[in-house]
Amino acid sequence: MTEVQTLDLIVALVVVFDLITGHFLSARQLKLAEQMPEPVDREQMRARAERGRIMLMYVSPLILVVLYLLWLRPSVA
Repeated sequence: MTEVQTLDLIVALVVVFDLITGHFLSARQLKLAEQMPEPVDREQMRARAERGRIMLMYVSPLILVVLYLLWLRPSVA
């Protein structure tokens, strides 16, 4: 396995880990939000869970891939 293939595999695994982690953490936060006694607190927790889900599942992996493709990936030539 060449250096580029190894880096590609590592980045792909980290992105998949981010997606899975974001899914399960947001599901856990949504469950906690449902247990809040006050409706206002429940809505705030639900909104926080959604923001965290978007960040972990979409923004973080996208930033990682962009950084990798633009700066970290060694030249193949």
